[in-house]
Amino acid sequence: MAGILDKMAFFDAIQRAESSVDPYTTSETKPLSQLRGNKKGAIGPMQVKAPTAADPGYGVPNIFEIARGFGFDVANEDIDTARMLLQDPEVNRAFGEAYLEGMLNKFGNMDEAAAAYNWGPGEKGMGGGAAGMPQETREYVSKVRQFYNQATGQTMPVNISPRPKMRPKGLLDQ
Repeated sequence: MAGILDKMAFFDAIQRAESSVDPYTTSETKPLSQLRGNKKGAIGPMQVKAPTAADPGYGVPNIFEIARGFGFDVANEDIDTARMLLQDPEVNRAFGEAYLEGMLNKFGNMDEAAAAYNWGPGEKGMGGGAAGMPQETREYVSKVRQFYNQATGQTMPVNISPRPKMRPKGLLDQ
């Protein structure tokens, strides 16, 4: 069905773009066992950063709540515990899916949700369209769309509104 978002295909496309579905991928050069404190490295198949997992916002349950749903006994709700929980591929995927759902709810379409997942929903350029995004994010959204289209057989183009052009001051103000 064209026009109806296949959320599972979207989730899989994000996972392919993030990690090629490698459950043990990390963006850090150090092994996971050596990561401590508030490092910025993303972890696992959904490439989630520990601070995001610990306090995601946007109505998304945190990693601790998700892990408890999988039967984990979570005593500490800190960054190191979040990092440890993100190493479990199932917990990582469940959190990534919940966070992606939050981005879909916030932005209303898959391309802007993918951009927010990659770049961050609070970035100044979000909502300013493709022109406000870094090249890396535009390429990421295109890659996600390509994976999604392959999975669903759709040929939908990327749907990120261009930034509205500003008219020169005074042109129509006379």
